Amino acid sequence: MSEEDGATLAFWMKIVSKNSTSDMYYFSSGDITEMSSGVTVLCKNETILTLMWTSTKFWKTSWDSPVKGMWHHLIIALDKNLGLMEFYVDGVKVDEDDAPDNRDALPQLDQDVFFGRPKNAIQNVGEIIIDEVMFWNNYHGFEFAKRIYNMYTDHVYYMPMEETQRDVLVGSGLNAKLVEGKVGKGINLNGVNQWIDLGQHGDECFGNLEMCPHGYTLSMWLKVGPNNAPEMYYFSSVEQNGTSYGIILQSLDGKFVVKFSTKNKIWRVDYAGQMKGQWYHVVLTWNREDGLHLWIDGHAVATDEE
Repeated sequence: MSEEDGATLAFWMKIVSKNSTSDMYYFSSGDITEMSSGVTVLCKNETILTLMWTSTKFWKTSWDSPVKGMWHHLIIALDKNLGLMEFYVDGVKVDEDDAPDNRDALPQLDQDVFFGRPKNAIQNVGEIIIDEVMFWNNYHGFEFAKRIYNMYTDHVYYMPMEETQRDVLVGSGLNAKLVEGKVGKGINLNGVNQWIDLGQHGDECFGNLEMCPHGYTLSMWLKVGPNNAPEMYYFSSVEQNGTSYGIILQSLDGKFVVKFSTKNKIWRVDYAGQMKGQWYHVVLTWNREDGLHLWIDGHAVATDEE
């Protein structure tokens, strides 16, 4: 660690495969010995650990929900003045350590930094992909972590639902409203003649899977109210006549149903778990080779690979 008042490390990480028989080091500027100093990010027993050492203090945080095959944005932030270390994943703080252990270690002379191994050993960590590594020699906390994650999320469209600006709202007394959401504001649709028209996107991937050679990912926070009909639509780029193709998120006969369709194929996943009355983070991933995958709160719940 430097002699600055803090430090912040940020990077994207995707775990492709894991070796469950040993600790897996993803980033390390310190040895695996307790006399080292620096920063280490590793996986131990299916938990991501982030460690920071100075010559006098030791901080440790953890996160037990990494998902193999998904990109996660990690930020480790240290405020030396407050004695505080924070761990953020995908813009959300998952852990902190404000009571570091005291230690007495010699200053570290060797300043090498490694991805994929600890500093003083070579191990089989499994396959990982690292991208967009950034480091600051001062502390950046929650607002910074959220802003960095939102800025670097590889989205084509980002709709934070934070304000209405230059919108066209049709009708009297039926317009959708902004309410307190899971992250900032959310758009509330009460199911009575309310909708949002995102416009024509048939010539781009967002609205036409035929234009997605590298696949498609859609992510949102969703809070579902009571089902007042056997079929309710939450998101759709498909006409109801059955002749068009695209994406549908809906409630159908009590299940959360997702359909992805191209000109000649249809993928469908059904989820019968609880989806009412509270916020859930929904992620959909699709490509022609691996099919359609549905994730709820970081857990893979349904797949259609055919």
